[in-house]
Amino acid sequence: MPLLYPLKLSPLFIIIISTFTIWLALVNIVIFLLGLLLFTTFIPALAKYLFVILDHTANGFAEPPQLELKCFQPYSEWRHFKLMLTLAICFYSVDWLLLHQFNVIATIVGGYSLVVVPAIIGLLTMGDHILIALNPLAQIKFIKTIGLQYWLMFITIAVIGVIIVDTFKSNKFIAIFICLYTAVLVFHWLGKLIYQQRVIFDYHPRNSPERKKAKLDAELDNQREHHLYRAYREAEAERAIKVIVDYIAKEPDQLAAYQWFYQELKLRDKNKLTKAFGVAYASALKLQGKTARAEMITEQIQSL
Repeated sequence: MPLLYPLKLSPLFIIIISTFTIWLALVNIVIFLLGLLLFTTFIPALAKYLFVILDHTANGFAEPPQLELKCFQPYSEWRHFKLMLTLAICFYSVDWLLLHQFNVIATIVGGYSLVVVPAIIGLLTMGDHILIALNPLAQIKFIKTIGLQYWLMFITIAVIGVIIVDTFKSNKFIAIFICLYTAVLVFHWLGKLIYQQRVIFDYHPRNSPERKKAKLDAELDNQREHHLYRAYREAEAERAIKVIVDYIAKEPDQLAAYQWFYQELKLRDKNKLTKAFGVAYASALKLQGKTARAEMITEQIQSL
């Protein structure tokens, strides 16, 4: 329906930001210019860097990301803008409720918002979908999955927040430093928690044992395929089997290799090469004391 088109996420975002910008320009042009510089360059670049830290940590890297220009390019993605918009909506909602004497509701909304901010950041990191990040069910599920460490992180943020407010009165520079230090700490901490619960979140980091194993398995399959191809090039079955067996002797898990080659040969053909290799496989199983499996392989190759 054309009437509802402006309510879609991307145009609505532009409308809200533009409305606030034009309103601020009409109220005070000096504040507008300073705010425009701050909120269109420095703060988005800083927020983008925080998400780079989170991504880097959640992908299994212990060390901070290298400082590159792309770490601070605020308009290369929109997650940090979505987070800033969410925080602004929460702040002004609580402010409006307090202004109209809805103190109890303001306390509930403000308290809930503070609790779920780390969950919103984590959900934006994994999915970059603001509707999911703002879904209370998704937020509660995220918090439940992280468990006790989420609350430990929240308590840490709350305690440091009190310190920042108290320090700001006496030394603004130190207060700002502590605030930014805490932000980096929280984003890194969230990345670690996401990495630890990656299986439950169905999150696939670039640098994880699963990815490394998959890469090693793929390389191993390529090596096995290469030697299987070499075996097929041999005219005699005996020499072909020797190519495979000699290669298998170099693998750490030889029985797994025997099984892989046996299954591949069965799938590709049922000639004397499969039978000859089946005999070698059965012999290897007997040497390892797996007689029942050896007898089953022997029965299979006899029926070919």
